[in-house]
This record gives sequence, C-alpha cells and structure tokens, in this order.
Amino acid sequence: MIRKLTKRTIDTISPVEKPTIFYDSDLTGFCVKVLPSGIKRWCVEYRSGAGGRSVGKTRMVLGSTSAMTPDQARLAAKSTLAAVALGQDPARKRSTERAMPTFADFGERYLSEEAETKLKPRTVVNYRFYLRKHAAPLLGTRKLDALDSAERDNPSRDITGF
Repeated sequence: MIRKLTKRTIDTISPVEKPTIFYDSDLTGFCVKVLPSGIKRWCVEYRSGAGGRSVGKTRMVLGSTSAMTPDQARLAAKSTLAAVALGQDPARKRSTERAMPTFADFGERYLSEEAETKLKPRTVVNYRFYLRKHAAPLLGTRKLDALDSAERDNPSRDITGF
C-alpha cells in the first residue's frame, strides 16, 4: 500500500496476519514493515550498483517506529538513498562492520588457532596473560578496523604495561 507515512498513519495501521510493507507516497523506497507481532520498523529499499532492474532490491531496517519519529526515519532514508546514488551499499557496509571482530576476540582467536600450534605452551600462557591483563582492558571492545597507529604512539594509552 502507498500512503504518506506520518505518525497518525502509523498509529492507525492495524495488526496484520503476515509481514506487510507500507510504502511512502513522497519518498521512493521509504517504507514501514509491520509484523504479525505488532512490531513496526522503518525501512528503506534500494537497488545497489549500476545493474538497474537486473539487480535485486535490498531492504535495510532503519529502526523501530517507537525509537524514531517519521521525520527522523525519513531523513535517515534520504541519506541512505543518497549514499546509494553515490555508488555505496549501506546494508553491506553495516553487515561488514558488524562482522568485524573486536581486538579481544581476534587476540583469543590468534592464541588458540596460531600460537598454540607454533609456540611453546608457557609462551602461550604468557601471551594470554598479557592480552587479558594489559591489552584487552584498553582495546578489547574496539573493532579491528577502528584501530590505528595512534594507539601505539599515544603514551597515555600505553598497552604494553611498561
């Protein structure tokens, strides 16, 4: 269904039997998805790349209707569609960012998959201790792609403990 998505319009949408999409009449690709449970989510649909209709649509959830106003969701949809027009794929970017491991996860994975097979057991124990005691408290929750050489050069964020 196509209609202007406003607060009043969203509030009047009754529960549905199966997931249903309601499209906005003003902004192409902007929509609200209503689930049988009653949850309503703002979404934006687009076709990435230069494939036109030969490329499938991507539907990206922007947020819940209870967390975002229609104006906020419309603004987010416009910026997403603008990024698509510039050749980006916001949904792929979001999933890549979410899949990126944290420093602590990467360190533990390195120790279990690489270090344990190539180093002496006591060395691995020491490395694991250094990781958990010194590095993880400072950098553990940071994503790997967010780390740069500034962490090494900044003395107030010394990760070696020395």
